[in-house]
Amino acid sequence: MRRREMLGALGASPLAAAAATAGQGAAAGDDGPPAGRGVGAGKDPRTGCVEQCERLAKLCLAVSYTLLDDLKAGRGDRDALIRLHRALVDVREFATLAATMVLRDSPFRAPACSSCAYVCDRAAAIAGGAAFEAKGQVVEALEECATSCRDVTHMKQARP
Repeated sequence: MRRREMLGALGASPLAAAAATAGQGAAAGDDGPPAGRGVGAGKDPRTGCVEQCERLAKLCLAVSYTLLDDLKAGRGDRDALIRLHRALVDVREFATLAATMVLRDSPFRAPACSSCAYVCDRAAAIAGGAAFEAKGQVVEALEECATSCRDVTHMKQARP
């Protein structure tokens, strides 16, 4: 089955999970990263982008539900929490799209990642202005995802 058909049948997340677990079965003679390089230093930017985007999408979903609970309980600045909730829901969609485009090696990978980086930067500014429990974690994840997506945006793409 071709990779695009697998993505269509399984979705991006299960395929990424399968790819991640396949890489864990390293050979017994594998000594780890080369000297002078840290763990993950030689990682392909596309792999880092998919990991960051999927991690961020999950975090956005969890935090958006927490924000709804805060709104329901009347905690915090209502307008700021509503603005942040909307931003995180949108970030989740862009991050999921970017991860899918990278996994497919889509010809639209660069614009998807560029858009994701832009949305993450804007959402980080919105999150920085709101008072909520996971603020530091969310802002850091947004910034990391934006950086990772920008790295992929500048990569050359193989022509089909």
